[in-house]
Amino acid sequence: MLLQSQASQLTELLGLPEAKVEDMTIIDGVGVFFVVRSTRRDAECPRCGKRSRHLHTNNGYDIEDLPWNDQSVVLRVNRRQFWCEGCGEVFSEELVFVNKRRLYTKRLANQIVGQVLGSSIRSVAARTGMSEEQIETMLKDAGEAYLLETPEGLKYLGIDEIAVVKGQGKYYGVLVNLETHQPITLLPSRSPPPATAVTPPSRPRYRYSITI
Repeated sequence: MLLQSQASQLTELLGLPEAKVEDMTIIDGVGVFFVVRSTRRDAECPRCGKRSRHLHTNNGYDIEDLPWNDQSVVLRVNRRQFWCEGCGEVFSEELVFVNKRRLYTKRLANQIVGQVLGSSIRSVAARTGMSEEQIETMLKDAGEAYLLETPEGLKYLGIDEIAVVKGQGKYYGVLVNLETHQPITLLPSRSPPPATAVTPPSRPRYRYSITI
């Protein structure tokens, strides 16, 4: 078990929001394992919105995170279930660093999506050891998240495509802010996405970059 000072240093180094490192294990040839718990004492019921501290069940999950020095990193997380006094339902807490029903962190997914933008799903899967299905799910999650945001100060918009496998005809359309090189939205489409997918402020000028 780590000393408190060591746990605090690792918590700061890992940099996960609302999470604390309790222990760490390094297994040669396998990776680095962190035992992580939420720093919150309660959770909000998704049904009625009431916060609860009534613990119902502890559930352990292994969550994949960004690698350290080419070593795999796994977070061993206790995702608790609470009983809600308001509606009487049992619910799982939301962890801010991982999407619901996902076994990888948001920041790992963002990194993978960034790699796919300059490559193909299959090549990134081969390089990272992730499955093509996992990467496609990351792309879909990213597309849904980007659609909820309104880009600010957008001046130059690029339209690009991400190949599932280069040259085999299945693509995801992607809108990119050409100044920041950040994706704005992802759409599973072979054709350029409609302009209504993004509502840019103050009628900016567009520069289209289409790669087919």
